Amino acid sequence: MSLRDRLSDPELASRLYRGSATFLAIYVAGSAISFGVHLLIARALGATSYGHFAHATSWMAILILGCDIGLKPTAVRYVAHYVARREWGLLGGFLRAATRWTIDASAIVVALAAVALVLVRPRLDELGKTLSLIGMAMPFMALSGVWSSATRGLGAVARSQLPASIAQHTLFGLVLVTALGLPGPPAGAATAAGAFLVATVGTLLLSGWFLHTELRQRAAGAEPAYARAEWLATAGSNTLIALFQAARAPVVVVISAVYLDAQHVAFYVAARRLANSMSLGLVGISGFASPLVSGYYALKDFSKLQRLAHLAAWGSMLAAMATASVLMVSGASLLRLFGNGFEVAYASLMILSCGEMIAAAAGPVGYFLTMTGGQMTATRIEAAASAITVALALALIPGSGIIGAALAVAAGSLLRNAWMFAAVWRRLGVRSAPFWPRVGGR
Repeated sequence: MSLRDRLSDPELASRLYRGSATFLAIYVAGSAISFGVHLLIARALGATSYGHFAHATSWMAILILGCDIGLKPTAVRYVAHYVARREWGLLGGFLRAATRWTIDASAIVVALAAVALVLVRPRLDELGKTLSLIGMAMPFMALSGVWSSATRGLGAVARSQLPASIAQHTLFGLVLVTALGLPGPPAGAATAAGAFLVATVGTLLLSGWFLHTELRQRAAGAEPAYARAEWLATAGSNTLIALFQAARAPVVVVISAVYLDAQHVAFYVAARRLANSMSLGLVGISGFASPLVSGYYALKDFSKLQRLAHLAAWGSMLAAMATASVLMVSGASLLRLFGNGFEVAYASLMILSCGEMIAAAAGPVGYFLTMTGGQMTATRIEAAASAITVALALALIPGSGIIGAALAVAAGSLLRNAWMFAAVWRRLGVRSAPFWPRVGGR
């Protein structure tokens, strides 16, 4: 079957690829702004203050999982589902419940973090102030993320990305520049954390406005209905999935640091960062396709799901192939940008690229599970993939160094994506890959 035959739904292909390109463009623009702001912090405040800020935001990246309790992907799934079925009461009930749960969970996490901070750092030094301000920003950030995810579920995918990707980083930079220009004591990490807090509040207001705008003509006047037990069960599974996904890469780095010197750990991290660029196409495709998956599944339109699966896999694979060709030809030169000697990580880069290619060829299989009620299956797969990746890292890194670390990660990617592909095929009758075309699904 030719590529033209496989992509036989031009309307869906155009919608998916144009929407994904817009989503990815906003994501990349936001990443560039964020890089610029972090460069400003490092240069204006110095390495020590930047280190304090990075330390605090690293803790935030972990603790935020307890603030939104898996409600971001849950919001995408259920909002898209209820919109497709025109169940406005359940849509309104879900949004009210998700907002309340996010606020309650954030309050608990912030309170526990505050107690821990008082016990560990009774004196409020520069790092303590930075941690406190970043902790205060977490509830606003969590709620903004849930509301933006709901906007994405409503179909406004590009608009849902603007608050976190563009507005927050831009506001952060503007407030920080203003604060640096004010008279007073020398600025430090707490200054950056304060600017981050102000930007996060502004981002929440923008997220709320976008959600309100999208909802005005949909759920207005509908009596809220609730399915709290189902929503909480789904959110719990999504929390575990996010935890396993967030922990895999850092754990491999930690294991590498136990057996290897700091220089070789740096080589591996540089190779991993370059290899991760191959996932950008999949990020864009997944971000735009996830509400479509939920909507088609709500209508039991398995034929559309199958076509969407093929289109998504083709798009992400072709984007990954384009990036892989650049890495194969120029990988050593790109590694040298990190510093002299980093080109020794080229072999690790190629191995990690194979893992990324496997993920891209499988397409957004994780979303095909979590957006269609298969979150428990996805949780088990993510847990198993994480455990096997860590076990392989422990077995291979002592003898093979960064090559072993790369092999462990690539093998974990192969297992995770093959298992999820099989689970999607078994549950939905849908083959989320560029090959083995099948019309209809289920």
